[in-house]
Amino acid sequence: MGLSLLSRLVPARLAGQLLATGDRIFAPRLSALGVVDHLVDAGRLDEVAAEVVSSLVDLPAAMSRWLFSAPQRAEREQAYLAEVRAAAGAGAWRR
Repeated sequence: MGLSLLSRLVPARLAGQLLATGDRIFAPRLSALGVVDHLVDAGRLDEVAAEVVSSLVDLPAAMSRWLFSAPQRAEREQAYLAEVRAAAGAGAWRR
C-alpha cells in the first residue's frame, strides 16, 4: 500500500512513519482511527461477517439507486449482489 492510499486511511504523519519504519499497526489502534468498521474477537468473526454481508445483500432500494446509475441499475445491482454473495460463500473475510 503506497503513501497516497495509506494517508487516506490514517493521518499522513502516521502513514509516513509506517512506510519509513515498516512498523505494524494493530486492530485496536486502527479502530480508534476509524479505519475499520468492526472490531470483534476471533470467535465472533463468522457471526459478525455474516451480519455485515447480510446487510449488504439487503441493500435498501434507495441506496441501490444512489450507487448505481439509472441506465444500468438493474444489471449492476445484480452483479454487485452476486459478487457479495460469492465472497460470502467463499468465506472471503477469513483470508
